[in-house]
Amino acid sequence: MWSQIENLLQPIKLRFNAFWQPLADREKVLLAMLGIFLFWVLLYALLWQPIQQQQKEAHQQLLNAQNQWQWLNQQIPLWQRQGPEQNQAAISNRNQLMSKVQQSLRQLNLHKQISKVDLTSKGVKVVFKQADAPRLLQWLATLEQEGVVSQRAQIVPLEGGVVEAQIEFVVPE
Repeated sequence: MWSQIENLLQPIKLRFNAFWQPLADREKVLLAMLGIFLFWVLLYALLWQPIQQQQKEAHQQLLNAQNQWQWLNQQIPLWQRQGPEQNQAAISNRNQLMSKVQQSLRQLNLHKQISKVDLTSKGVKVVFKQADAPRLLQWLATLEQEGVVSQRAQIVPLEGGVVEAQIEFVVPE
């Protein structure tokens, strides 16, 4: 294999020697210095500069993550001070809970996708066989903002954007 490579390089060697031999020593030194300079320029352009750029981007991502972490840590006391009482909906029994759940389902046009709504001993159970996932999650977020938090939610993805879900709500004590 090496002999094949050497045979392929032989014509290049001969051409280079034919070019190099007639040159004066001064020209040879200048060409060697030019070769070294070009080597360093290529090394810088192909290795050093991309590595430096990636390092800068990684450092910027680190700073962004640290800022976000700091902001989140600043939000914790605010969230804790807010407490659950501020968003607590005025729900004292299962019927009021059922009414609130049904009203919010109609507002987000999810009432047509319900398979079953049942009163349980402690609250309400809502079952969806095929529901639009973004609207279902928006519905849950809206209820949570209004102080109605699910006790148990089981959501199973079926296909692109469609889920099967069972969600249980309980009357706050």
